[in-house]
Amino acid sequence: MPARIPGRARKNTGESRFWGTIAHQVMRRPVAVLVPVLAVLLFAGVPFLRLDLTPGGPDVLPEDAPARVASDRLLTDFPAGESDPVPVLVQVNSGDVLTASGIASLESFIAQAGTISHVTRVESAMTDPATRDLDWQAIAAGSAAVPADSQAIVDGIVRGDTALVEVVTDIDGAALEETVRDLRAIDVPGAAIEVGGTAATAVDTVDGIKAGLPKAILFVIAATYLILLLTFGSVFLPLKAIAMTLLSISASLGTLVLVFQEGHLQNVLGFSATGEIISTTPILMFSILFGLSMDYEVLMLTRIQEEYQRTGDNRASVAFGLERTARTITSAAAIMVVAFGAFMLADIVIIKSLGFGLTLAVLIDATIVRALLVPATMRLMGDWNWWAPSPVKAIVDRIGLARRASSARTGCGGLSYAS
Repeated sequence: MPARIPGRARKNTGESRFWGTIAHQVMRRPVAVLVPVLAVLLFAGVPFLRLDLTPGGPDVLPEDAPARVASDRLLTDFPAGESDPVPVLVQVNSGDVLTASGIASLESFIAQAGTISHVTRVESAMTDPATRDLDWQAIAAGSAAVPADSQAIVDGIVRGDTALVEVVTDIDGAALEETVRDLRAIDVPGAAIEVGGTAATAVDTVDGIKAGLPKAILFVIAATYLILLLTFGSVFLPLKAIAMTLLSISASLGTLVLVFQEGHLQNVLGFSATGEIISTTPILMFSILFGLSMDYEVLMLTRIQEEYQRTGDNRASVAFGLERTARTITSAAAIMVVAFGAFMLADIVIIKSLGFGLTLAVLIDATIVRALLVPATMRLMGDWNWWAPSPVKAIVDRIGLARRASSARTGCGGLSYAS
C-alpha cells in the first residue's frame, strides 16, 4: 500500500450542519439511499425513449405572431398539403426530358407517386390543364412542337434533363415526412429522383442529427473519461462520474418529453404542445449539462481525494468532501437556476423548453445526484474508487493533471492510490 499522509478523518467541520448531517446519514445507509434515488431517476428518464424530434416550424412561435397566424389560417382555410406541395425533381439519363425515354421516365414516376397513401394528385407538364393534352410523344419524336401559348408553362416545368413535379397531399406536418420517404423510395429506370421542400428538410435535419449524435456523445464521453483519469488517477471514478451525469441528463430529458412533447403542464407554463421536441433542444441540453455536471463533479472529487490522501479513510473522506463542497455547489447551482429559469418566461417554445430542461437538470444534479447518489455510490465502492493498475499509475504520475502533494507531506513523489 503506497504511503499516505498520516492523520485521522475529520469530524463535522461546522461549516454546514445541514450538509454534514446528510453526508453522514448517506455514509451510514448507502444502499437505502442509492436504490430509491436510482429508481426515481431511471423512472423519470423513461419518457425519453418516446422522444420525437422535429426541426420546428411556425408552431414554435407565439399564437399571435404574424407568421404563426398566417400558418394557422392556411391550415384552417385550405386543405392540408394544398398550400405546401412536395417539390420533386426528376432528372432523366437521356439528357433531355422531351425525348421518348425521358417522357417515359417522367410518366413512370407520376404513376408511382400517385399510388402513395395520402397523395391526392401529382402536378407536372403531363398533368397541367394547359399542357396535359399536348401530343408529348410527337413532341419527343420531333414531329410536333410545343405551342407558343404553352411554351412558358413548359419552360417553367422542364429544364433540359430535369422536370419539376409537385406532389399534393391531404396531410401536413410530421405525417408528411413519411410521404417524403416513400417518394424517395420510388425506383424509376433511367432517372434520378430528388425530393425537396419543407418536409424533406425536416427529414434530412432529423436524420442528420440522429446519425451524428452517437459519434458526438461517444467522443465527449471518451474525452471526459481520459481527462478524469489523468486528473484523479482512477479507473473507476471517471466511469462513475459519467454514469451519474448521464442519469441526471436522461431524467431531465425524460421530463422534458413528458411536458413539452406530451403536453403535461402546458397550461401552467403557457404553451401549446405539438407532439414533438425541437431537434436542437436535446443537443444543447446535453452539451451544456455535461460540462456543468462534470464541473461540479471535479470540484467535489478533488476535495474528497485530498482528504483520502491525508487519511486513507474512504468513508470519512467522502462525507467530509460532500460537506465541504455542498455550499459552493449549491450556490453555483442557484445562479444557474436563476439564469436558466428566466428562459421559461419566453414566448417561443424552443427557448422555454430549453430553460425548463436546463433548470430541472441543474436542480437534479446539484441536489439528488451530488448530495445523495454520488456519495452513496462512492461509499459502496470503497477503496476501489481510487484503484488503477500499475501501468496507468505510471502514466498518471508522469503526465497527470492532478495537483501533486509534496514528497515531504506524502512520503512519495506523486499521487497516492489504493492498492
